[in-house]
Amino acid sequence: VNEERKAIVEQITSEALAMINEENQIHLLAHPGWHEGVLGIVAGKIMNQTGKPTIVLGIKDQTVAKGSGRSIEALNLFDMLNEMRELFTFFGGHHAAVGLTMPAENIPELQDRMNAYIEEKQIDLSKGPVLAIDEIVSPKDVTVEQIATLKLLAPFGTDNPVPNFLFKQVAVQNVKRIGSNQQHLKLSLVDEDSQLDAVAFGFGPQENEFVDDSLDIVGQLSINEWNGRKKPQLMVSDFAVEGLQVFDWRAKRYRTLANEIESPFYLAFDEASIKELNESIQKHIIHWTDKEMIQSWIQENDPNALVVIDCPTDLTDLKEILSFGFFSRVYFLGISVDEAYLNGVGTREQYARLFKLIHAQERIDIRHKLGAMANYLKIPQKLLIFMIQVFFELKFVTINNGVLEKVADPASHPLTASDRYQERLKKIKSEEFLLLSDIPTIKKWLTT
Repeated sequence: VNEERKAIVEQITSEALAMINEENQIHLLAHPGWHEGVLGIVAGKIMNQTGKPTIVLGIKDQTVAKGSGRSIEALNLFDMLNEMRELFTFFGGHHAAVGLTMPAENIPELQDRMNAYIEEKQIDLSKGPVLAIDEIVSPKDVTVEQIATLKLLAPFGTDNPVPNFLFKQVAVQNVKRIGSNQQHLKLSLVDEDSQLDAVAFGFGPQENEFVDDSLDIVGQLSINEWNGRKKPQLMVSDFAVEGLQVFDWRAKRYRTLANEIESPFYLAFDEASIKELNESIQKHIIHWTDKEMIQSWIQENDPNALVVIDCPTDLTDLKEILSFGFFSRVYFLGISVDEAYLNGVGTREQYARLFKLIHAQERIDIRHKLGAMANYLKIPQKLLIFMIQVFFELKFVTINNGVLEKVADPASHPLTASDRYQERLKKIKSEEFLLLSDIPTIKKWLTT
């Protein structure tokens, strides 16, 4: 029966959200066939999601509308509707919640009068519902015995709400989506040597928000009893993150989500990295070539999120880009097309094998023979391309129309004399830091 009730709530909530007119200050949503027993729950869900007072009504026999309303701190819903009592056949409630019955034909007039009331009273509904904090605590402070003493404050209700506890700047671990539709989260709040289990109902879609190492989390404390064992548990009501958020999207599965980021600035340091993302994103990616152009674009578009597609050759470039705007989020995708850190710069012995092959063959069509060369030399193909580029820069070889030829009597140069070789060394250090460091380390580096 409970599962059936939840399904009804989800269906009505979905239908009601689709009916919302953003021009209205208060949501008044009515539809035939909605089950009146759950409309208070639906109104509360829509209010929490939209931040606006909400009234949800079911219409019976096309003539009678009956349902419930929920409000935020800024609006006394009872006082407002009490001034319109003549529109109702039944009405009752308090500041935050009401129940009412009315002729369905009065619904449009009720919407107009509520909008006029908000405008006339100049009530600010932009801040949404207020969540009152009763106490700031740490996970180490929470015990089963202390939670049990909260029962002394019961019964809880509208004028005596369940206490809300704030956990400031706590680390979150073991984040896991649960529920039949993965709509909820299970996680742990960690502080020093203490750990507090928590459940966040309805926060499943915001899983990635809980990756920060210092969040503010608010909720109500309860005791979880299982097989005779009692443990403290937090039922999460809300959370907040101060300052810059850094998201670890270095796993390939996140690349498909890159187009869901709000107000993004997509940045690629290597043009080849752009092709690794889908075409809908490629056209929005800016290639790092002209620093002044990028600074101008950021200042003109004021993006909220920086999406770092790959790694810069020089780490300081990334910090400088952050200083061009006011970013609250950074997403690291960490694409490495040439795999600099993985393949390195090549060993002396590998260069010797390549040099010997070139002098033995004299001419090699690298457009078609590159794979065969890599297999023969036992050198990764991407590393082999880099090594050939170094030889070309040092004038050990020539390349015309894809055909590589040895230079008969090249001038002697150490490999380190190549600018490309030196850039590769810097790129390796950059990739080592950005691809292997944990996110707290990267965040600390970005913000200091």
